[in-house]
Amino acid sequence: MLPNFICVGTQKAGTTTLCRLLEHHPDVFISQPRETRFFFDEERFSRGLVNYEINYFNGWNGEKAVGEKTPEYLLFPEAPKRIRTLLGPEVRILITLRSPAKRAFSQHRHNFSNRTETLNFHDALQAEPHRTQGSFSNQSLYGYLSRGRYADQVQRYLDVFDADKVLILIFEEDIVGKQSEL
Repeated sequence: MLPNFICVGTQKAGTTTLCRLLEHHPDVFISQPRETRFFFDEERFSRGLVNYEINYFNGWNGEKAVGEKTPEYLLFPEAPKRIRTLLGPEVRILITLRSPAKRAFSQHRHNFSNRTETLNFHDALQAEPHRTQGSFSNQSLYGYLSRGRYADQVQRYLDVFDADKVLILIFEEDIVGKQSEL
C-alpha cells in the first residue's frame, strides 16, 4: 500500500508529534521509519516506487489512512512534483509551520546538541548565506533563516495540488495547543 497522505514539514514544527498522535488512531498507518526521505534522496528515489512501498509500508494492515513524514519535502523544490507524479493528485499534503524565529532557534539547538553545529546562534545566522550555497544537504542543515521563508515552499505544493488536498497546520496553534485538549 502506498501513502494517501504525506506530512512534508517544516523541520522543528511538530511533524514528529503530529505523526505520534496520528499513529494512535486505529485507522492510521505511518511508515516505518516515519521519515522515508524518498522524494528528496536521489539514491532512494532512483530505486523506484515498488522499493518505496516494500521498504516503508510493508506493515500496512488495512488501515484507511496511510502516510509518512519527511520535513525536507517542504524545502526540496522537486518534491511536490515527484509526489504528485508517483502518488497522484489525490494524495493529501500536511504542512506544519512554526514561528520562523522559534523554528530557526530550535533547529540551531538541535544541530548544536547533535554536534553538527559549532557556531553560536548569531554567528550561524551570519554564516548561513555562505554555508548553504551549492548543496541541498547544507541548505537543509544550516538554512536557519531560509527554511523559515515559507511562502515559496508552500506555493510549490499549491501549484501542483488542489487547495483542498493541502492542510496547513500552525505548530503553536494546531499542534501544541491541541495536545493540552487530549
